[in-house]
Amino acid sequence: RLYPMYVLGAILGIAGLVALKLRGLTDFPWSAMADATALHLFYIPYFNDYGQHLFYNHPESTLFPLNNPAWSLFFELICANALYALAARASKWAPLEITAVSAVALVYVARRYGSSPGWATHNFAGGFPRVLYAFFAGVVVYQFRDRLGGLRTRPLIVLIAVVVLFGMPRMAGFGHYWLVSALLAVPLFVATAACADLPAGSGKRRIADYWGRLSYPLYCVHFPLPMLLAA
Repeated sequence: RLYPMYVLGAILGIAGLVALKLRGLTDFPWSAMADATALHLFYIPYFNDYGQHLFYNHPESTLFPLNNPAWSLFFELICANALYALAARASKWAPLEITAVSAVALVYVARRYGSSPGWATHNFAGGFPRVLYAFFAGVVVYQFRDRLGGLRTRPLIVLIAVVVLFGMPRMAGFGHYWLVSALLAVPLFVATAACADLPAGSGKRRIADYWGRLSYPLYCVHFPLPMLLAA
């Protein structure tokens, strides 16, 4: 279910990286691009120190240079899903305990690597607590969904709050804003959205279902497109 869109993102990413190379917007040698492509197809990161020039964004040492967001899928496969398989056999409190430990670790790696760690060679270690916290916070929300009735609200309010969250500009102290958002705001929005009133068969429900199904495909292709546009 996941791999077809992942491959499509890789194909677009190859085209984007080649286009950047031809335009002189990346220092990736052709041999390194071939190695990165082979590893990418197996969800394996490519540790490097090469960079790309994408408008005002200059990512360097990306673990998945063909499609940068694939870093999160890698961590979900090797640690989040594996740990979830173990936690599912333990007590019902295991996800909450993992979430708490991951939160402490996330604060540490955010202070060490800055905001949004885990996607590059230089902040690779930060990906473990970042993905574990986000993954198991979602598990906890699902586990205690019957007790979240107090969060019930209108979908429009949730949408406005999300637009405000992601519309914040990068500014001084952005790292602290990112950490608070990752630890508190995003899980709260997910929990609130899960409690939104969307009657079965309603237009609101159909719209939510459609965008929910579309979210992963968009995630798989949204990064290669700026690569092509930049070139």
